[in-house]
Amino acid sequence: MADPFGILLSAGVSWATGRVLDALLDCLSCAYTHPREIQNKEVNYLSCPECGNSLPQYVNVCDYTLDSVSGRVGASGISGIWWDSWGGLFNPSFKPHLKVWTLDLRGRDQVVRLKLGELGGGSFYSYDVVLNSRLRYQRSNVWFSVPRHVFPRYSTTVTVDLEVLSEYNDLLTEWRSLMNYAYHSPTW
Repeated sequence: MADPFGILLSAGVSWATGRVLDALLDCLSCAYTHPREIQNKEVNYLSCPECGNSLPQYVNVCDYTLDSVSGRVGASGISGIWWDSWGGLFNPSFKPHLKVWTLDLRGRDQVVRLKLGELGGGSFYSYDVVLNSRLRYQRSNVWFSVPRHVFPRYSTTVTVDLEVLSEYNDLLTEWRSLMNYAYHSPTW
């Protein structure tokens, strides 16, 4: 996984809710700092001209993420998402695993939300895990275990949505995948 970028707003924070922000990016891989315009409430494809570190990073400048004294903007991301094969009689639970990183959100809670739903329909399962950032840059492992009985009793395409939210419901990052679900009636 590539290291995220620290973001420091270049100008006063009173206009920080605009769409395009002037910022200084701090590369955590090599400590090189360089200016860059970033889009607020969007995924920004950030890269370091010094070491080549790059990654897409969602930026949401809001009361929760902005340190009004230093001008630093906190961020969060998701990586390393995987799950074992599941279903059938011997592995009945859907158990997604992921890594959540947080930067400049020390001492604040984040909610990691897993939502499952049908493509084109509503969600049928949601579960939250609360994380607290204790360090400037922190990586946490998160595991979910979804019982088989919450899935529909027919075959369908299932959406797997992961979100990291502030304790005030501000979106910090999100991820979506689709998977085919084949219903198998239990045999007794």
